[in-house]
Amino acid sequence: MTVKIKPSELKALRKSKKLTVRSAAKSINRDPRTWSDYESEKRSISNIPMDNFNNFLRVHKIFWPYAKVISITAFKGGIGKSPITIAMAAAFVEKGFKVAVVTNDGVYRGYSNQEVEGVKSSGKSCALVDFYDEVDVIMYAGEKNKHEIEKGTRGPNNTVFLGDLEEVARKKSAHVEFDELKNIYDVIFLDINRDLAQTLIKSDLVALLVDAACPFAYPSTKKYCQAMRKLNDGAMDSVYMLLTNLSPVPRLRGAVHKETKSVSELYDTLLWRSEFGASNYKKLMELGVPYLNSRFSSDHEYYIERYDDSQILDQSFCYFDTVIDIAPDSLAAVEVREVASELERLLWAQA
Repeated sequence: MTVKIKPSELKALRKSKKLTVRSAAKSINRDPRTWSDYESEKRSISNIPMDNFNNFLRVHKIFWPYAKVISITAFKGGIGKSPITIAMAAAFVEKGFKVAVVTNDGVYRGYSNQEVEGVKSSGKSCALVDFYDEVDVIMYAGEKNKHEIEKGTRGPNNTVFLGDLEEVARKKSAHVEFDELKNIYDVIFLDINRDLAQTLIKSDLVALLVDAACPFAYPSTKKYCQAMRKLNDGAMDSVYMLLTNLSPVPRLRGAVHKETKSVSELYDTLLWRSEFGASNYKKLMELGVPYLNSRFSSDHEYYIERYDDSQILDQSFCYFDTVIDIAPDSLAAVEVREVASELERLLWAQA
Protein backbone atom coordinates (compact mmCIF):
# COMPACT_ATOMS: atom_id res chain seq x y z
CA MET A 1 0.00 0.00 0.00
CA THR A 2 1.30 3.47 -0.92
CA VAL A 3 0.71 6.81 0.80
CA LYS A 4 -1.51 9.49 -0.67
CA ILE A 5 1.19 12.14 -0.66
CA LYS A 6 2.33 14.20 -3.62
CA PRO A 7 6.00 13.96 -4.64
CA SER A 8 6.33 17.70 -3.99
CA GLU A 9 4.95 17.22 -0.45
CA LEU A 10 7.36 14.38 0.24
CA LYS A 11 10.22 16.55 -1.00
CA ALA A 12 9.09 19.39 1.28
CA LEU A 13 9.00 17.00 4.26
CA ARG A 14 12.54 15.85 3.48
CA LYS A 15 13.81 19.41 3.16
CA SER A 16 12.06 20.49 6.37
CA LYS A 17 14.50 18.18 8.17
CA LYS A 18 17.44 19.43 6.07
CA LEU A 19 17.96 16.01 4.52
CA THR A 20 19.52 15.23 1.18
CA VAL A 21 18.07 12.52 -1.03
CA ARG A 22 20.96 10.30 -0.01
CA SER A 23 20.53 10.84 3.75
CA ALA A 24 16.76 10.38 3.54
CA ALA A 25 17.20 7.11 1.69
CA LYS A 26 19.88 5.91 4.10
CA SER A 27 17.67 6.65 7.12
CA ILE A 28 15.18 3.99 5.94
CA ASN A 29 17.75 1.64 4.38
CA ARG A 30 16.86 2.39 0.77
CA ASP A 31 18.91 3.26 -2.29
CA PRO A 32 19.05 6.99 -3.19
CA ARG A 33 17.70 6.18 -6.66
CA THR A 34 14.66 4.60 -5.02
CA TRP A 35 14.06 7.74 -2.98
CA SER A 36 14.46 9.92 -6.06
CA ASP A 37 11.76 7.82 -7.69
CA TYR A 38 9.49 8.50 -4.69
CA GLU A 39 9.87 12.22 -5.42
CA SER A 40 9.55 11.93 -9.19
CA GLU A 41 7.47 14.80 -10.58
CA LYS A 42 6.20 12.47 -13.31
CA ARG A 43 3.71 11.12 -10.77
CA SER A 44 0.67 12.86 -9.27
CA ILE A 45 0.99 10.69 -6.14
CA SER A 46 4.28 9.36 -4.73
CA ASN A 47 4.84 5.61 -4.94
CA ILE A 48 6.50 5.42 -1.51
CA PRO A 49 5.21 2.32 0.34
CA MET A 50 3.30 2.90 3.58
CA ASP A 51 5.86 1.02 5.72
CA ASN A 52 8.76 3.04 4.32
CA PHE A 53 6.90 6.32 4.79
CA ASN A 54 5.90 5.56 8.39
CA ASN A 55 9.48 4.51 9.14
CA PHE A 56 10.71 7.81 7.69
CA LEU A 57 8.26 9.80 9.85
CA ARG A 58 9.29 8.00 13.04
CA VAL A 59 13.02 8.26 12.40
CA HIS A 60 12.82 12.00 11.76
CA LYS A 61 10.14 12.86 14.37
CA ILE A 62 7.48 14.06 11.91
CA PHE A 63 3.76 13.90 12.56
CA TRP A 64 1.99 14.08 9.21
CA PRO A 65 -0.03 15.67 7.69
CA TYR A 66 -0.55 17.98 10.68
CA ALA A 67 0.83 18.59 14.14
CA LYS A 68 -0.48 16.47 16.97
CA VAL A 69 -2.24 18.42 19.73
CA ILE A 70 -1.94 17.53 23.43
CA SER A 71 -3.93 19.10 26.25
CA ILE A 72 -2.69 18.93 29.83
CA THR A 73 -5.91 19.73 31.64
CA ALA A 74 -7.71 19.70 34.99
CA PHE A 75 -11.09 20.69 36.38
CA LYS A 76 -9.70 22.44 39.46
CA GLY A 77 -6.97 25.05 39.66
CA GLY A 78 -3.71 24.92 41.59
CA ILE A 79 -2.86 21.39 40.49
CA GLY A 80 0.23 22.34 38.47
CA LYS A 81 -1.32 22.21 35.00
CA SER A 82 0.80 24.97 33.48
CA PRO A 83 4.17 23.87 34.96
CA ILE A 84 3.54 20.31 33.76
CA THR A 85 2.50 21.58 30.32
CA ILE A 86 5.70 23.59 29.95
CA ALA A 87 7.78 20.67 31.22
CA MET A 88 6.14 18.36 28.65
CA ALA A 89 6.73 20.89 25.87
CA ALA A 90 10.40 21.15 26.86
CA ALA A 91 10.74 17.36 26.97
CA PHE A 92 9.29 17.06 23.46
CA VAL A 93 11.80 19.66 22.25
CA GLU A 94 14.55 17.46 23.73
CA LYS A 95 13.19 14.62 21.61
CA GLY A 96 13.69 16.66 18.44
CA PHE A 97 10.15 17.93 17.82
CA LYS A 98 9.20 21.48 16.86
CA VAL A 99 6.82 22.53 19.64
CA ALA A 100 4.38 25.34 20.42
CA VAL A 101 2.17 26.13 23.42
CA VAL A 102 -1.19 27.92 23.02
CA THR A 103 -2.33 29.28 26.38
CA ASN A 104 -4.92 31.48 28.05
CA ASP A 105 -3.19 31.24 31.44
CA GLY A 106 -3.45 34.43 33.47
CA VAL A 107 0.12 34.15 34.77
CA TYR A 108 1.45 33.95 31.20
CA ARG A 109 -0.53 37.06 30.31
CA GLY A 110 1.25 38.90 33.10
CA TYR A 111 4.48 38.83 31.07
CA SER A 112 5.32 41.51 28.52
CA ASN A 113 6.09 40.58 24.92
CA GLN A 114 9.71 41.50 25.62
CA GLU A 115 9.85 39.12 28.59
CA VAL A 116 8.35 36.28 26.55
CA GLU A 117 10.90 36.89 23.80
CA GLY A 118 13.63 36.94 26.43
CA VAL A 119 12.92 33.29 27.18
CA LYS A 120 14.55 32.45 23.82
CA SER A 121 17.95 33.54 25.15
CA SER A 122 17.40 32.51 28.77
CA GLY A 123 18.96 29.06 28.62
CA LYS A 124 15.77 27.55 30.05
CA SER A 125 14.72 24.14 28.78
CA CYS A 126 11.68 25.69 27.06
CA ALA A 127 13.79 28.22 25.12
CA LEU A 128 13.00 26.46 21.83
CA VAL A 129 9.26 26.33 22.53
CA ASP A 130 7.10 28.98 20.82
CA PHE A 131 4.29 30.51 22.91
CA TYR A 132 0.99 31.94 21.66
CA ASP A 133 -1.72 33.66 23.67
CA GLU A 134 -5.07 32.06 22.83
CA VAL A 135 -6.69 35.49 22.28
CA ASP A 136 -4.22 36.11 19.44
CA VAL A 137 -5.10 32.84 17.71
CA ILE A 138 -8.22 32.11 15.64
CA MET A 139 -9.12 28.73 17.08
CA TYR A 140 -12.04 28.01 14.72
CA ALA A 141 -13.96 29.60 11.85
CA GLY A 142 -16.38 32.32 12.94
CA GLU A 143 -14.76 32.77 16.34
CA LYS A 144 -14.22 36.51 15.84
CA ASN A 145 -17.94 37.11 15.37
CA LYS A 146 -18.89 34.99 18.40
CA HIS A 147 -16.74 36.77 20.97
CA GLU A 148 -18.39 40.18 21.25
CA ILE A 149 -20.02 40.71 24.66
CA GLU A 150 -20.37 37.20 26.00
CA LYS A 151 -17.20 37.80 27.99
CA GLY A 152 -18.21 41.32 28.98
CA THR A 153 -21.39 40.61 30.91
CA ARG A 154 -20.08 38.49 33.74
CA GLY A 155 -20.08 41.12 36.46
CA PRO A 156 -22.92 42.51 38.58
CA ASN A 157 -25.36 44.70 36.63
CA ASN A 158 -23.82 43.43 33.37
CA THR A 159 -20.56 45.24 34.09
CA VAL A 160 -18.14 45.19 31.17
CA PHE A 161 -14.60 44.60 32.43
CA LEU A 162 -11.72 46.39 30.73
CA GLY A 163 -9.66 43.19 30.52
CA ASP A 164 -12.51 41.41 28.75
CA LEU A 165 -12.85 44.21 26.21
CA GLU A 166 -9.11 44.04 25.53
CA GLU A 167 -9.38 40.29 24.95
CA VAL A 168 -12.29 40.77 22.56
CA ALA A 169 -10.31 43.43 20.65
CA ARG A 170 -7.26 41.18 20.40
CA LYS A 171 -9.36 38.25 19.21
CA LYS A 172 -11.03 40.41 16.55
CA SER A 173 -7.62 41.55 15.26
CA ALA A 174 -6.03 38.07 15.45
CA HIS A 175 -4.49 36.84 12.22
CA VAL A 176 -2.82 33.59 13.34
CA GLU A 177 -5.04 30.58 12.63
CA PHE A 178 -4.75 27.48 14.79
CA ASP A 179 -5.02 25.20 11.76
CA GLU A 180 -2.14 27.09 10.17
CA LEU A 181 -0.02 26.50 13.29
CA LYS A 182 -0.63 22.78 12.79
CA ASN A 183 1.19 23.10 9.46
CA ILE A 184 4.22 24.67 11.13
CA TYR A 185 4.80 22.54 14.25
CA ASP A 186 5.12 18.85 15.06
CA VAL A 187 3.40 19.05 18.45
CA ILE A 188 1.17 21.75 19.96
CA PHE A 189 0.29 21.82 23.66
CA LEU A 190 -2.92 23.47 24.81
CA ASP A 191 -2.79 25.21 28.19
CA ILE A 192 -6.39 26.41 28.11
CA ASN A 193 -8.13 26.86 31.44
CA ARG A 194 -11.50 25.14 31.77
CA ASP A 195 -12.51 25.46 28.12
CA LEU A 196 -13.69 21.88 27.78
CA ALA A 197 -15.14 22.26 24.29
CA GLN A 198 -11.88 23.62 22.87
CA THR A 199 -9.91 20.95 24.71
CA LEU A 200 -12.06 18.16 23.32
CA ILE A 201 -12.41 19.43 19.75
CA LYS A 202 -8.80 20.47 19.18
CA SER A 203 -6.87 17.72 21.00
CA ASP A 204 -5.54 14.42 19.72
CA LEU A 205 -4.63 13.46 23.28
CA VAL A 206 -5.83 14.74 26.66
CA ALA A 207 -3.92 14.17 29.91
CA LEU A 208 -6.31 14.84 32.78
CA LEU A 209 -4.33 15.75 35.90
CA VAL A 210 -5.48 14.18 39.14
CA ASP A 211 -3.84 15.09 42.47
CA ALA A 212 -3.74 11.75 44.29
CA ALA A 213 -3.40 13.48 47.68
CA CYS A 214 -6.26 15.96 47.20
CA PRO A 215 -9.58 15.33 49.01
CA PHE A 216 -11.39 17.01 46.10
CA ALA A 217 -9.71 14.92 43.39
CA TYR A 218 -12.51 12.41 42.97
CA PRO A 219 -15.53 14.78 42.91
CA SER A 220 -13.80 17.34 40.67
CA THR A 221 -12.56 14.68 38.24
CA LYS A 222 -16.01 13.09 38.19
CA LYS A 223 -17.56 16.45 37.24
CA TYR A 224 -14.94 16.92 34.53
CA CYS A 225 -15.62 13.50 33.03
CA GLN A 226 -19.39 14.05 33.14
CA ALA A 227 -18.99 17.38 31.31
CA MET A 228 -16.66 15.88 28.69
CA ARG A 229 -18.98 12.94 28.06
CA LYS A 230 -21.92 15.32 27.67
CA LEU A 231 -19.98 17.21 25.01
CA ASN A 232 -18.87 14.05 23.21
CA ASP A 233 -21.96 11.82 23.15
CA GLY A 234 -20.77 9.79 26.10
CA ALA A 235 -17.29 8.98 24.75
CA MET A 236 -13.93 9.74 26.36
CA ASP A 237 -11.65 8.86 23.47
CA SER A 238 -7.93 9.60 23.86
CA VAL A 239 -8.37 10.91 27.42
CA TYR A 240 -6.01 9.54 30.08
CA MET A 241 -5.68 10.36 33.75
CA LEU A 242 -2.23 11.49 34.85
CA LEU A 243 -1.68 11.08 38.58
CA THR A 244 0.35 13.66 40.46
CA ASN A 245 1.52 13.96 44.06
CA LEU A 246 1.79 10.26 44.72
CA SER A 247 3.49 9.94 48.09
CA PRO A 248 5.34 6.71 48.77
CA VAL A 249 6.10 5.80 52.38
CA PRO A 250 9.86 6.21 52.94
CA ARG A 251 12.00 3.53 54.57
CA LEU A 252 12.98 5.18 57.86
CA ARG A 253 14.23 2.13 59.79
CA GLY A 254 17.91 2.34 60.50
CA ALA A 255 18.18 5.96 59.40
CA VAL A 256 16.43 7.75 62.27
CA HIS A 257 14.59 6.90 65.47
CA LYS A 258 10.89 6.94 64.67
CA GLU A 259 10.18 7.49 68.36
CA THR A 260 11.16 11.17 68.17
CA LYS A 261 8.03 13.31 67.86
CA SER A 262 8.85 15.24 64.67
CA VAL A 263 9.86 12.14 62.71
CA SER A 264 6.85 10.25 64.00
CA GLU A 265 4.52 13.01 62.82
CA LEU A 266 6.24 13.11 59.43
CA TYR A 267 5.94 9.35 59.09
CA ASP A 268 2.26 9.41 60.02
CA THR A 269 1.58 12.20 57.51
CA LEU A 270 3.31 10.34 54.69
CA LEU A 271 1.56 7.12 55.60
CA TRP A 272 -1.81 8.89 55.51
CA ARG A 273 -1.07 10.47 52.13
CA SER A 274 0.00 7.13 50.70
CA GLU A 275 -3.13 5.37 51.95
CA PHE A 276 -5.37 8.24 50.83
CA GLY A 277 -3.75 8.21 47.38
CA ALA A 278 -4.44 4.47 47.07
CA SER A 279 -8.07 5.05 48.09
CA ASN A 280 -8.42 7.86 45.51
CA TYR A 281 -6.85 5.63 42.85
CA LYS A 282 -9.48 2.93 43.35
CA LYS A 283 -12.40 5.38 43.35
CA LEU A 284 -11.16 7.12 40.22
CA MET A 285 -11.00 3.81 38.36
CA GLU A 286 -14.80 3.72 38.59
CA LEU A 287 -14.95 6.68 36.18
CA GLY A 288 -13.88 4.44 33.30
CA VAL A 289 -10.97 6.62 32.15
CA PRO A 290 -7.61 4.85 31.71
CA TYR A 291 -4.54 5.92 33.64
CA LEU A 292 -1.20 6.72 32.07
CA ASN A 293 1.35 4.15 33.26
CA SER A 294 3.78 6.95 34.10
CA ARG A 295 2.93 9.48 36.78
CA PHE A 296 4.36 12.17 39.07
CA SER A 297 5.41 11.55 42.65
CA SER A 298 5.37 14.34 45.22
CA ASP A 299 9.00 15.06 44.22
CA HIS A 300 7.71 17.38 41.49
CA GLU A 301 6.01 19.69 44.01
CA TYR A 302 8.82 19.26 46.55
CA TYR A 303 11.57 20.56 44.24
CA ILE A 304 9.47 23.54 43.16
CA GLU A 305 8.82 24.49 46.78
CA ARG A 306 12.46 23.99 47.71
CA TYR A 307 13.51 26.16 44.77
CA ASP A 308 11.09 28.92 45.82
CA ASP A 309 12.42 28.81 49.39
CA SER A 310 15.96 29.36 48.11
CA GLN A 311 15.16 32.38 45.92
CA ILE A 312 14.35 36.02 46.48
CA LEU A 313 10.75 36.97 45.73
CA ASP A 314 11.19 38.13 42.14
CA GLN A 315 13.14 35.01 41.17
CA SER A 316 10.76 32.29 42.29
CA PHE A 317 9.57 29.46 40.05
CA CYS A 318 7.93 31.14 37.05
CA TYR A 319 5.68 30.15 34.14
CA PHE A 320 8.69 29.27 31.97
CA ASP A 321 10.59 27.20 34.56
CA THR A 322 10.57 23.41 34.75
CA VAL A 323 12.01 20.83 37.15
CA ILE A 324 14.35 19.91 34.28
CA ASP A 325 15.93 23.34 34.88
CA ILE A 326 15.88 23.60 38.66
CA ALA A 327 16.48 19.92 39.56
CA PRO A 328 17.94 18.20 36.47
CA ASP A 329 19.19 15.16 38.42
CA SER A 330 16.01 14.62 40.43
CA LEU A 331 13.39 11.89 40.25
CA ALA A 332 10.98 14.66 39.20
CA ALA A 333 13.03 15.32 36.04
CA VAL A 334 13.09 11.58 35.30
CA GLU A 335 9.31 11.48 35.68
CA VAL A 336 8.84 14.38 33.24
CA ARG A 337 10.74 12.51 30.54
CA GLU A 338 8.92 9.24 31.28
CA VAL A 339 5.51 10.90 30.96
CA ALA A 340 6.62 12.62 27.74
CA SER A 341 7.80 9.30 26.30
CA GLU A 342 4.47 7.65 27.07
CA LEU A 343 2.55 10.52 25.47
CA GLU A 344 4.75 10.23 22.39
CA ARG A 345 4.06 6.48 22.14
CA LEU A 346 0.33 7.13 22.34
CA LEU A 347 0.60 9.73 19.56
CA TRP A 348 2.48 7.32 17.29
CA ALA A 349 -0.19 4.72 17.95
CA GLN A 350 -2.70 7.16 16.46
CA ALA A 351 -0.54 8.01 13.43
